[in-house]
Amino acid sequence: HHRYWGAIVGGSDTKQRLQSLQHVATYCKQNKLHGIVIVGLHHIQSRTQRCELLEKCRSTLHSTEKSNINMAALVTKNIIQILDAAIKGGVQIIGTSLPMTLALESRAIVFDFCGWRNYKTEKETEAATTQNEKLSENDGCINLSDIKYQRDFTPILPNCSCMACNCSHDDNTNNNKDDTQQQQKEYYSRAYLHHLINANELLAKILMFGHNLHQMLLFYKEMSIACKEGQGDLFARYVEDQLSSSSSL
Repeated sequence: HHRYWGAIVGGSDTKQRLQSLQHVATYCKQNKLHGIVIVGLHHIQSRTQRCELLEKCRSTLHSTEKSNINMAALVTKNIIQILDAAIKGGVQIIGTSLPMTLALESRAIVFDFCGWRNYKTEKETEAATTQNEKLSENDGCINLSDIKYQRDFTPILPNCSCMACNCSHDDNTNNNKDDTQQQQKEYYSRAYLHHLINANELLAKILMFGHNLHQMLLFYKEMSIACKEGQGDLFARYVEDQLSSSSSL
């Protein structure tokens, strides 16, 4: 059993990338590789170029009759790069430090990753394609160091169940309470996190990392379900449409 991985290298040079891919493909045909790693995908600035590389990797592997070989992208910098790798490239192993990176920048993920099942878009494909280059302007996050959150007493994300957005605990001693009485949800508000950030408290980074990690795990889970159900493209459009309007958050 081979545990070697072939690396697809070449930076932003398409020609070198393709040469590297063809070289690795010969080893795939000989059944000498356990998987391939697309190195430096996050350094390719053009989304079009990234997608072309991903699709070329997928088609090349299919042509070698090794379509079930593992594919990995060890570093991704944002949600769009993860979507492209998974949906367009069929990459199974996707690494990212996004939860930590965003927390250190006082940013929290505020996507809704679960509503894609009921999502129906009325946009034409051409309009969605034109929109792609604008996505880099927004990243689906809010920056809680911004003074506008100073008196925002809502949770980071209302329906999130992370330790920051829902720190309520079930109390078995309250079983005799009237069932119609709803337990008040406890959470750390945006205003409190804003205060912690300004006070340079470590708790701010801990809570925001916990929130971002929770959301990223939910993102991967929902994306995996969508792909298994053949709805990967629908999920991607749903997330991208939120990105295009995230500047209003």
